[in-house]
Amino acid sequence: MSRFAVLLFGALVLAGCGDEAMPPAPAPENGVAATPVADAVDPGVGADPVDPAPVDGPGIALDGEGLRLVDATSGRATPLAFGTPRATIERALSSRGPGEAGSNAECGAGPLDYLEWSDGLTLWFQEGAFAGWRARTSEAGTHSTMNGIMPGMTRAALTESGSVVTFSEDTLGAEFAAGDIFGFLDGTGDDARVREIYAGVSCNFR
Repeated sequence: MSRFAVLLFGALVLAGCGDEAMPPAPAPENGVAATPVADAVDPGVGADPVDPAPVDGPGIALDGEGLRLVDATSGRATPLAFGTPRATIERALSSRGPGEAGSNAECGAGPLDYLEWSDGLTLWFQEGAFAGWRARTSEAGTHSTMNGIMPGMTRAALTESGSVVTFSEDTLGAEFAAGDIFGFLDGTGDDARVREIYAGVSCNFR
């Protein structure tokens, strides 16, 4: 047998082996071709792994009548109104971890107890009931109303938030009111920043 014939025969044998090694394509189910498992689960070299959703509590939205707990999946908002017993509030916010507890007997509204977290949120309690909140800018995060009013925003953005906003100045500096939401700014120009917002009973000294 010539050398050319040997090479041709070997090529045919390899081709035949390759055909036998290739499994038939899976039959379509309900008219839809099945996706190979490897293609469905392999993210590819260098791809980031897919982590499961974090186990965490609901988000918090500030409100002129209290707080709202917002479910990240459904978007459903559950109100926590002023007047709610403190124990109920603490259970509802237990996923945040314990806040720093204290009291202030010299507030204008009378003695107030409080819980304060490192992300700038403070809750005020009077006679065992939720009475007010305060939110400040913080390196650990910030909080917002449902329509986007939050510490750190500019006066121009506040004006464009969709709320009816009025501005004033007194001994505490530049202030604003948007319905039942109040706050302080660090100036009076359009680029001035909101440094604090609050609702309900507060402990501001004028």
